[in-house]
Amino acid sequence: WSESDEMVLINYIITNKSKGGDGLNFNKTFWNDAHTEMVQQPVLQGAPKTAEACQSKWWLLAVLISTFQICKVYQVIHKIANASGISYSAELGANIGCESEMIWADYV
Repeated sequence: WSESDEMVLINYIITNKSKGGDGLNFNKTFWNDAHTEMVQQPVLQGAPKTAEACQSKWWLLAVLISTFQICKVYQVIHKIANASGISYSAELGANIGCESEMIWADYV
């Protein structure tokens, strides 16, 4: 799969995301339609873009996206946890109280 192939698949999923409901759980018909969309593209690299291949690629991309989002959240939490004057712990979270409210207001 080239980056261009992946973008075609992602754009198809974004355009048709309502077919997957809240959890983006798409049925076999959706993946057959995705395959049809993929084979209409001018240049495809790698193995054939079957319905099964499109579904597998989506799950891989979803895992990568989720991992990226988790890393970004960690970076924000790490920055907050190490900011001067700000308290953050895994047990209490931000634990914003009267004494720290102004510090948090300034930070945000």
